[in-house]
This record gives sequence, structure tokens and C-alpha cells, in this order.
Amino acid sequence: MLDWREEGAQKISSAPLLLVPVELRRGSDRRCRLHPADNQEPLHDPALSVKLDWLGVDWNGVNGTDVSGVSAVIEAARAVADRTAGP
Repeated sequence: MLDWREEGAQKISSAPLLLVPVELRRGSDRRCRLHPADNQEPLHDPALSVKLDWLGVDWNGVNGTDVSGVSAVIEAARAVADRTAGP
């Protein structure tokens, strides 16, 4: 998740960095559990990209990161946050 606060705002906004397709599957114990969806890959959150573009944040370094490496996506997001953090 990415958390941020817009200038003048009192509340913190949050959005997922990645969207991971899942399926609900019922097990033999009749309980539903989340499982990765078959044949669907995670993807960068397109709505987050649009929002950050509106805020003037260059998110291209994150969007260019391979989604199969979650730690690389988080690292790229931290680098952008470090560059854009106010004093």
C-alpha cells in the first residue's frame, strides 16, 4: 500500500501498489479462502498512476518495475517517495 497526504488535507489517503487477481475457493472444510487466480498476473494499480500524475509525481520508475518482484516494486516506490518527500 502507498499512503500519502495531500497538501492541506487532514486525512491520509491509501492505495495498493499492485492489484493481485484472486479467486474465492471453498475447501473441504466448507470455508472460503483466497487463492491466486489462474492465468492472471498481478498488475500495477492504474488508478494510483493516474492520481499520482495529477499530483505531479513521476511514477514511471515504479510502473516500469516487473510486477513479479514485489520487493523491487516496493523499493522503486520508496525511491519515488524519497525524491518527492517535502522538507
